[in-house]
Amino acid sequence: MGIPVVGTRLSENLSGLLLPETYGNETRYVILVNTRHSRERQRFSIAHELGHFYLHRGLQLAFTSHSKHRGRLEREADRFAAELLMPEADVKLAAAFTHFNGLVQIFEVSATAMRRRLLELGITAKGVIA
Repeated sequence: MGIPVVGTRLSENLSGLLLPETYGNETRYVILVNTRHSRERQRFSIAHELGHFYLHRGLQLAFTSHSKHRGRLEREADRFAAELLMPEADVKLAAAFTHFNGLVQIFEVSATAMRRRLLELGITAKGVIA
């Protein structure tokens, strides 16, 4: 997508940032992702920040994925990330053939993210713990 992703150590409750960098008249963006978090969490954070880039760029200067800020823009970026990493058709197909842990492995997301996505899609998978 042309947006650099830089892994760095951030505070534990900060997952990622979408930051603008201005060069003359041109603004480019960079995504910072917290290397303290699991690989699955980092993937979701990157997808979340891409959501801000595509959905909310220009609405505010920078975006942070912070565990305490869950407003409308954050929920929209979460939904974008879920749809990017766990496309509906793919999840439905995979759920017909594998159990919950298999879905988590196939889509390389956290159990929490998969649980939320299955709930959104109205899918019951084998082995789901509520």
